[in-house]
Amino acid sequence: MLVTHGSFHSLSISGWALFWGLASAVTMVFYTVQPVRMLHTYPSSLIIGWAMVVCGVCFCCIAPPWKVPGHWDGAGMGCLAAIVLLGTLIAFYSYLTAVRRIGAPTTSLLRPSRS
Repeated sequence: MLVTHGSFHSLSISGWALFWGLASAVTMVFYTVQPVRMLHTYPSSLIIGWAMVVCGVCFCCIAPPWKVPGHWDGAGMGCLAAIVLLGTLIAFYSYLTAVRRIGAPTTSLLRPSRS
């Protein structure tokens, strides 16, 4: 209903928006279901650590972090560190820990509570 405004004959979003929305849904399913067996053998911190190291090394070839434009001062580095630690490391660790403890289907259905 959101992307068609009630009409099944046309979309109210671009083709690229539809593509990226479906692609993110598929990767979410893969990210939730794929590591289940591995989580029974290894701790979440080890899996997240190795995943970030391997992906970081691979993406250095695409977007080298030493060639980021702009002026980097202490405040900028602090904000970047907060994004990496809070928005990436802790978020992924918490999600994979939930997958290990309560299972992939339940974790993927959870959402933050509204107060």
